[in-house]
Amino acid sequence: MNKKTFTLLEYDRILDMLSEHCVSETIKEKVRGLKPMTDLVKIKNYQNETTAAKAMIEASSSVPLSTMQGIYEIMNLLGKGAMLTAHQLECISTFLNSCKRMHDYLSSMRSVAEDLAAYGGSIDGLRHVQDEITRCIKDGRVFERATPELMAITKKREALESRVKAKMESLLRGHGEWFADSYVTLRKGRKVLPVKREHKAKVKGSVVDVSGSGGTVYIEPDMVRNAQSQLDELTIAYENEVRRILYTLTAMVEDESIQLKVNFDAMGILDAIFARAKLSLQMNANPATVTLDQPIVIVEGRHPLLGEDAVPLNFTMGDDGIRAVVITGPNTGGKTVALKTVGLLTMMAQTGLHVPMKEQSSLRLMHDILCDIGDGQSITQSLSTFSAHITTIIDLLKDAGEGALVLLDELGGGTDPAEGMGIAVSLLEAFYHTGCFMVATTHYPEVKTFAKKAEGFINARMAFDLETLRPLYRLDIGEAGESCALQISLRLGLPKNIVERAHEVSYGDKKLYDTPTMKKPKPNIVPKIEKNVELKAPAPAQPKRKKKVKAGSQYQVGDSVYISFMKRSGIVSAEVNERGEVEVLIKDKKIRVNHKRLKPYLKNEDIYPEDYDLDVVLKSAEQRKAEKIMSKRHQEGVEVVLVEGKASK
Repeated sequence: MNKKTFTLLEYDRILDMLSEHCVSETIKEKVRGLKPMTDLVKIKNYQNETTAAKAMIEASSSVPLSTMQGIYEIMNLLGKGAMLTAHQLECISTFLNSCKRMHDYLSSMRSVAEDLAAYGGSIDGLRHVQDEITRCIKDGRVFERATPELMAITKKREALESRVKAKMESLLRGHGEWFADSYVTLRKGRKVLPVKREHKAKVKGSVVDVSGSGGTVYIEPDMVRNAQSQLDELTIAYENEVRRILYTLTAMVEDESIQLKVNFDAMGILDAIFARAKLSLQMNANPATVTLDQPIVIVEGRHPLLGEDAVPLNFTMGDDGIRAVVITGPNTGGKTVALKTVGLLTMMAQTGLHVPMKEQSSLRLMHDILCDIGDGQSITQSLSTFSAHITTIIDLLKDAGEGALVLLDELGGGTDPAEGMGIAVSLLEAFYHTGCFMVATTHYPEVKTFAKKAEGFINARMAFDLETLRPLYRLDIGEAGESCALQISLRLGLPKNIVERAHEVSYGDKKLYDTPTMKKPKPNIVPKIEKNVELKAPAPAQPKRKKKVKAGSQYQVGDSVYISFMKRSGIVSAEVNERGEVEVLIKDKKIRVNHKRLKPYLKNEDIYPEDYDLDVVLKSAEQRKAEKIMSKRHQEGVEVVLVEGKASK
C-alpha cells in the first residue's frame, strides 16, 4: 500500500498502540512494521485468532507471556562453537519456564478457544534442560556444588586461603610497627602486606608493588609463597571446571536448538495475537467482516484515536452501484475525521485487528488506499497548497484502479473558486472511471449538484446545529450539506442586510434571513416550603445604598455591538476599563473603543448557548494552544512566548 497513506491516516499510531501491549521487545519492533494484508484468508485467520485470544483474556487475564529477553541473540550463537555464559543460560532457563507455563495455560483454555489453544501442542518446556541449568547456575554464576570436582576444588581453595590469611595476619599482629596498615591487601592478584619503606628489610619476600608516594612497599612474604602458588594452580583448575560445565550445558541447549526455535516462534506469535486482543478490549472493538464484493457498511464506527468520546459514524458505500461519496458541510464539522475513519478502519481490519464499530458492519477488501489529506504546503520545494494537492493527485491517479479506496479532502481547494470547482468535478470523474471506490469532501455547490446527478455518486453531509452553532459530527448519507457561513455570521452579529447581500452575490438570487430569535428569560422560581420547617421572622430592612454604576459596564464579553464611526459590528472581547474603553474584536483584530461610540446589538446570551466556549470566537488557535501549553505542569527550561498571536516554545 501507499506508504504516505500510513502517515496521513495515522495508521502508524495504531501500530504504536498495538506495540505497547506486546511483552517482548522483539515483537514490539515487528508489529510496528505491520502492513494491511490483501489475502482474505489470512485476514480472516488473524481476526479469528484475535477473537479467540480476547475470549481467553476475558476468561483469565493472567497470560504467561515471555519477554524472551536475549533469546534471539543466544540462538544466533548456537552451532557456532561459542560457549554460553552463566547469565545467558539463566535467560534460557527463564524462557523455558515461561514456555512450560504457556503450554499449561493453553491446555486449560481448550474449552474456551480450541484452535488458538492448539499452539500449546508445539511448545515444549524442555524440562530436563531447564532442570540441569537451574541445578548448575545460581545468581548468574556457576554454583560451587554443580559437580563433585568443582566442590572439591572449592573446598581446597577455601582451606588454603584461610591458612595463608592466618599466617599473614599473625605477622601483622606481631610486628605492627613495620606496617602502614593493619590488614592484608591485594595487589596485582597477589595477597601482600603493606610494609613501611624503612622496615622493608625486616620482611622477607618479594616486592609486588609500591605506593604512589613511595612510602609503602607491598611485599608477598616468603612464608606464604608456596601456598600462593598452590592457590594459583587451584584457581586454574576451578576455572577449567567451570568452563567444562558451561560447555556441557551449552551442548544440551544446542541439542534442543530446533525445539527452542519452535518455542521462540510460537511465543512470539502468541505475544502478537494477545496484543491484538488487548487492543480490542482497550478500544471496545469487534471483529470486522471483510468481503470482496459486498458494500461497505460502517455501523457506529469510531475513530480509534478519539476513543469513546468520538461521535459514532454510520457510513455506507457500494450498494446500488454507488462507488463515490461526496461529503459537504461546515468547517470543523467532522468531514476530514469521517474521511480518515473510513480509511483507517479499513486498514485496521486488513491488519487482522478488531475495529471499533458494531458487529453488523462490513468492510470491503482494498488492495490500496490512496489519500490526499492536508494542505501539503512545502517551503523547501516552493509548493503552494494548490500545487501540492495537484502534485499528489497526479500520483494518485496513476495508482488508482479497481480494488483501490481513494480519499480526497477539500478537492479543488486553494485556487480560484470557479476553476477549482471545474478541477474538482473533472477529477471526480477521472478517479471514478478508474474503477476505484472514492470518498471526497468539498465546499463547492456545483460539486454537490454534480454528485446528485452523476451515476455512481451520492451526496452526504455533516449535520450542524444552527441554534447552538455547534457541529453534530453526524454523517447523513443522501443529503448535500451547506457551509453554513452565512447563518453562522448572522448568529454572531453580522448585520442582516450584509448577510442577505452576501447570499445574493454567492447564489445569484435574493433571500430574506430571519433575525436570530431571542432566548426566553428564565421563569422566576418560587421556593418550595417544606412542611415542619420553622419559619423565622425576616431581619429588619436596612436602608438601601445607591450603587455607583461604572460607565460602559452594560457591555459584557461576547455581546455583539455596532461601532458607529466604523459603520460595522464587532464582538466585545474585554469589558470596559478605567478610561471607559471597551475592547472589541473585528475580524482578527482587537481594538479599544470608547463606550460612547458603541451601540448594543445583541446580548451574548441571545447568541450563544449557556455552556458555549467563547474562547473559540475571541481567541486565535495559536492563543488557545499557548494557554494549553502554559496550563500544563512546569517544565524546567521551557518558556512559552506569544509573538504576534503565535505560540512558541
